[in-house]
Amino acid sequence: TELARRASAISQTYRGGGSSAVIATSSDALAYALARMPATYAAVAAALEAVQAARPDFAPASMIDLGAGPGTATFAAADAFPSLDRFLLTDTNENLHALARLLMPQDMARAPKAAQNGSGQPPIGRRPATAKRKKEIGPGA
Repeated sequence: TELARRASAISQTYRGGGSSAVIATSSDALAYALARMPATYAAVAAALEAVQAARPDFAPASMIDLGAGPGTATFAAADAFPSLDRFLLTDTNENLHALARLLMPQDMARAPKAAQNGSGQPPIGRRPATAKRKKEIGPGA
């Protein structure tokens, strides 16, 4: 299929050191996600498990994901660290950024309106704060 052909071409470009510029359409972004997200997620999750083993007390509250693509590392981090309640994802590739916004769970998808990423779209992110977290960061934070 065309999607499989694009996924293969995109993977070859990445393996050869290429950039996300090859992802020129929303279909390309989907092909990228189908081809690369599962392995990328697994690699990031394994790295974060090592962090958790080394630092079981580590409980980050926020995350910045520069070059976020479709949000793969952020999804892995959100699964690994329930303490995360603020996310900032940026990517210069509009198609990948749009896919990240589409895939983002509702509880993570509230972005500050004033912030912008390289594509002019707001970055992704904020989980609703828990009552305990609200208390720690204060009113209006």
